[in-house]
Amino acid sequence: MQKSRYGKFFKDNNFEKIVDPDGDRVFKVTIPIDDEGENTVVVIGKAPKPSSEEKGNDIRRAIKYLLSNKEVFGSIKQVDFVFLFPVIEYTKDALEEILNRKGELFLAGNEGIWNNDEFIKNDLVIFEEMIDYNHIIFAWGQPSKDLKPIYENRIQYLLKGFKLIKNNANEVKKTYVVGGLTNNGYPRQYTSWNRELHLVEYNI
Repeated sequence: MQKSRYGKFFKDNNFEKIVDPDGDRVFKVTIPIDDEGENTVVVIGKAPKPSSEEKGNDIRRAIKYLLSNKEVFGSIKQVDFVFLFPVIEYTKDALEEILNRKGELFLAGNEGIWNNDEFIKNDLVIFEEMIDYNHIIFAWGQPSKDLKPIYENRIQYLLKGFKLIKNNANEVKKTYVVGGLTNNGYPRQYTSWNRELHLVEYNI
């Protein structure tokens, strides 16, 4: 895992991420919160943002939102962020551009790569999180018109996989959205969370 920094808010002043060193992709971001915490939370977003201080504030705000819901999550050990599309979203059209240049498999991060003797495939990363974590938040937002068919396919595939995981799990898996669904039926992106929005349990 490649280490980076988001300032003093996070434990040990760092977070870890699984990356594609050649393709401007981030498959997972892990933020340690409290070694003695009991619960783990995974947030499934649309795509990672550039790791600038400005964009880091999106993750800071999301973490603060989760910590403000202690009555739901209790003490949190760590929070992970995974993505429908691991391509870094440098611009609002970045995902569409990658789709046109490199294709759907690369966009979804599922062609499979090796990095430091570790095999990385995005769906495997996401499903492992669903297996290991007991609180899962859907936060992928709405698609653009060009991405909507792929978006819908990704969501349906991942939700179908989650149902299998949930039905075979020994522990209770709870799923949530923040602020309810949008008018078009999508969960809000974590970049838009604020304390005015209620955490809503979302049963599948």
